[in-house]
Amino acid sequence: SSDYNAAVGNIMSFNATDLTPNVLDNAAIGNGFDQFVIAIKQQSTGKYICAGGFTSYQGTSLPSRRLCRLNADFTLDTTFTPPDFPLNIQCIEVDSNDKIYIGSSNVISGKGRLVRLNSNGTVDGAYMPGIGFDRPVLGIKLQPDGKLLVVGIFTTYNSSPAKGIIRLGITGVKDVSFSGVNQGFVLNTSFPKTIALQSNGDIVVGGDFLMYNNTTCGNIIILTSTGAVSKVPTDLDNSPAGSDNVMKVLVDSTDRIYVSGKFEQYGGGVVCNKIIRLYKNSFNNWVPDLTFNVISQGLDNGTTPESTAGFDMILNSKDDRRLVVVGNFTTAAGQPFTNIAVYSDTGAISPDGEYGTGTFTATEAPVIYS
Repeated sequence: SSDYNAAVGNIMSFNATDLTPNVLDNAAIGNGFDQFVIAIKQQSTGKYICAGGFTSYQGTSLPSRRLCRLNADFTLDTTFTPPDFPLNIQCIEVDSNDKIYIGSSNVISGKGRLVRLNSNGTVDGAYMPGIGFDRPVLGIKLQPDGKLLVVGIFTTYNSSPAKGIIRLGITGVKDVSFSGVNQGFVLNTSFPKTIALQSNGDIVVGGDFLMYNNTTCGNIIILTSTGAVSKVPTDLDNSPAGSDNVMKVLVDSTDRIYVSGKFEQYGGGVVCNKIIRLYKNSFNNWVPDLTFNVISQGLDNGTTPESTAGFDMILNSKDDRRLVVVGNFTTAAGQPFTNIAVYSDTGAISPDGEYGTGTFTATEAPVIYS
């Protein structure tokens, strides 16, 4: 997980069983990174790929800015030799061969806004032939078959139209079977940024947008495996002050969809503070799950509602039921939690702290990895 308290330097380890800080790990991390961490992924070796705005780790300047690899004991892996990234990285993925996909605003070795690195950090020149994307990539998601879903504010891929979303084959060539995209997202007014997959191959996309394929939607849309509209869930864009975008979508083992972000209402005026769970009802429609009892409480608005958000979340790998949420908030479900909270399957937070407590200062969007 990632943290913004100077004492642990923008990265922090928690015990999976009770979500308390791991004392030994955090001692090994020491003063950590000098700047924020935006993404963490683990390779099969147990090593951690870290991306963000940093330029040093434990006081040592990194030869490559914004990307490094830590050993399983949190020491810096000096055998990892990635290229230098002048601009911030937005998202990363690691495949079954430990190759690393990186989305950003960078152009690396002629690869525009998306690059794949070999497991040792060198550029995989065989991937994604051509010049890549014309504008920033905001989110990526690997499918089980090795194909890569990409979303962002781009308009072309290898000089051909690609309106905010595309799927690439295993070599980085455009997947022509992703043919239901048609008009895609509205150019210059849409910011798709987060992707999740359902067991039937449907694709959940969240972000800041109001239309896809000429279909009105509110910051979340469910697509078929070919990119066509499958379902339009309850709108999450009816908030005051424009604080309405989705920051993260997450699908659990039963295909329920968790959503977090800056939204404050759903469906035209029902209160929903920054977090919600959707499920498919008997009419085959995606609607708010009222058994996840955070509808009226959720995450607080704090002193500046427009900046309050649930930035990232993940289901605890130990049980697939405890939902860990990080963001910019001071209460969760009506109880005092500063920027990190853990919900049970019913949306409750255990009064005895079983589901974890934590405090850190969020100056950048915190992220979490389990």
